[in-house]
Amino acid sequence: MEQTAIVTKTDFDELAEDLRQGITDLKLSLSTRIGEFEQRMEQQLGDVASRLLTTVFQLAEALQSRLTDVERSDANVKHRLAMLEERLTELEKRLNLASQQRVQ
Repeated sequence: MEQTAIVTKTDFDELAEDLRQGITDLKLSLSTRIGEFEQRMEQQLGDVASRLLTTVFQLAEALQSRLTDVERSDANVKHRLAMLEERLTELEKRLNLASQQRVQ
């Protein structure tokens, strides 16, 4: 025997209500998961920004230290060059004085 099922308007209404409830539950679940994802992403972005800033400041400190060393070295080289120029000037004076005394 073949069974035939009779579907009534009430059956359709119940199915529609079940579908609405399922969609509502799905929306709520998705909304919750998206909110949690956003919070995790904000936290991770904040952590990345903090680490990036820390690294940049460490690099800046290292570069400042190197620049200070270079400036100090440059000042030493300039001082030595000035001393050499002074000695050379003294030698030139002596040579000129010696040659002028020979000429006379």
